[in-house]
Amino acid sequence: MTEPGMSALLRIGPLELAVVTVLWDTGQPMTVREIQDQMSYPERLAYTTVATVLSNLFFKGHVTRRKERRRFYYQAGRRREEYLAACIRALLAEAPDPAEVLALALGAHLPHQAPPPDSRDTPVVPPGQPAGDLSGSAARAMRHTRGLAAGGHPWRG
Repeated sequence: MTEPGMSALLRIGPLELAVVTVLWDTGQPMTVREIQDQMSYPERLAYTTVATVLSNLFFKGHVTRRKERRRFYYQAGRRREEYLAACIRALLAEAPDPAEVLALALGAHLPHQAPPPDSRDTPVVPPGQPAGDLSGSAARAMRHTRGLAAGGHPWRG
C-alpha cells in the first residue's frame, strides 16, 4: 500500500518490486523468460504474469524496453539507489518538519531534543568535516545531530 500524496511514478507493488529487483541485480537487458527464470518469488509465476508486470512497469517509467526481432528486452529505468532516494524525497515532502523526520529516521536527535543517554559521545559526522552531499533540510538535520541511538543500524535489524 502506498502513502497518499506519493507520486504515481514512485508507487511500486510487491510483485513489481520482485521483477524490477531482478533487473537491478543483473544490471543488463533481459527478456521476460530470463527475468521469470531468475525471480525469487514464493511460487513460480506464469510467463504472462511477468510480461504483464513488466508492461505495467514500463508504462509507470520504472523500466525501459527495446524490441529485437520478436522479443522485448527490459532494463531498469533508473538505479535502485536513485529510486530509493526519490521515495525518500517524496516522503520528506509530505512531512511538516522534514529535518526532524530525517533525523528520527537516522536514529538521531535534533538540538531542541534531549539526546539519548547512551549516544552523547557518538558523533554522526566528525567535528570539522562536512555532512557530505546533503543539502537543505537534510544537511541541517545532520549538522545539528549529536549522535546515534545505541543498537546498531536503525533500519537493518
